Amino acid sequence: MRPVADEIVQATLAHLPPTVADMVRLQRLIGCRPGEICQMTTASLDTSGAVWSYRPPTHKTEHHGVDKVYPVGPRAQRILQRHLRAELEEPLFSPAESERARALCKRSARTTRVSASQMRRDAARAVAAARRKRRPGSAYTTDSYRRAIERAADAANVAHWHPHQLRHTRATEVRRAFGLDAAAAVLGNTIEAAEIYAERDRETARRIALKTG
Repeated sequence: MRPVADEIVQATLAHLPPTVADMVRLQRLIGCRPGEICQMTTASLDTSGAVWSYRPPTHKTEHHGVDKVYPVGPRAQRILQRHLRAELEEPLFSPAESERARALCKRSARTTRVSASQMRRDAARAVAAARRKRRPGSAYTTDSYRRAIERAADAANVAHWHPHQLRHTRATEVRRAFGLDAAAAVLGNTIEAAEIYAERDRETARRIALKTG
C-alpha cells in the first residue's frame, strides 16, 4: 500500500468530524494501524516522561510474543490531551460523542432564532434517527473510520484513500530523514530478533518522536 500525500490528508480533514480529524492527525504522527487508533484507551498510554508510550491492547503481531510500543511525541500528546478519559478502559474516540459534538457545533453556528417549524423538523429527525438499526457506537471500527474518511474525501473532491496509508506516510517520512532502522523502530517493529536490540530501537524511536512526533 502506498503512502497518502499530506496535501490530500489536509484537504480531507476540513470535511471530517472533529473526533475523526483528530484520529487522522494522531495516526499520521505515530504511524499505528487503523485498528490500533480505534482501540486506544487512556489505560493503554504511559504518559510519564517527555515522550509518552502507546501499547495497543491487541495488535497484529501479539501472537508472536512481540511487545508493540509506539512512542508519542509532543504534537501527538497535544491531540490526545483533548480525549483522555477518567474511564481508563473506555475507547478515547467515540462515534456517539462525535455526533453529539457535531450537533452542538451546528446549533452554535446558527445566528437566527430557530422557528417552530424547524424545531418540529429537528424533532422528527431525532425520532427517525432513534429508530435506525445502526446507531453510533461507543468506539469506531476500522470500517466506520474508513467510511468517514471516504465521505470526507468525496466532499473534498480528492481521491479516496485508506487510513492504513497514513502508516506508510509516517514510515516514508522517518525513513527519508533517519533511515530504515529508525522507521522500523518508530512503527513498533524490531529489525533483529534478539531482545537486546529492541530497547535500542525504542530509544531511537523516543528520540525521533521527541523531535518530530
